[in-house]
Amino acid sequence: MVEEHNGEDGYFAALDKINKNTVAARLKTITPTKVKKIAPSDIAADPELEYGEPAILRQYLELTESLAQVNTEIKTASSMLNHLVMETYPTLTTDDIKSLVIEDKWFKSILQKVDGEIQRLSQTLTQRIKELGERYDTPVTTIMNDVSQWESKVNEHLKVMGYEVF
Repeated sequence: MVEEHNGEDGYFAALDKINKNTVAARLKTITPTKVKKIAPSDIAADPELEYGEPAILRQYLELTESLAQVNTEIKTASSMLNHLVMETYPTLTTDDIKSLVIEDKWFKSILQKVDGEIQRLSQTLTQRIKELGERYDTPVTTIMNDVSQWESKVNEHLKVMGYEVF
């Protein structure tokens, strides 16, 4: 939203910084103080209320508020998850620890490295095959014919220059 309305003609162009406070201040300066809530009938009568600068600024403030709520929920969920993990650590058996470390951590890393190496080798092999194909694209008989034609031309030039050709 900020990128869309931040150009020269955008609604955020007049703002030095684009954040909740500056947008709210801008909205106060362009909105009449009497109008606190806009009725749906007012929006239908005036498209500027639905698509204009006040509407975009209100939408930005709503999105900023919902983003703050989501971030709070993420922090709460992360804190709860950390708490559950810390409670679970003492109950892990040796086999559980081995499974977590070897299968979940190392095994995935090793598989990724092996897969990367396979991809690299495959690309190298493909490139080498293309090079060989280009190199041996012309058959030997064609090359031999070309060589004999060039040899005869060189011999003719040598004769013209006065050299004896064997």
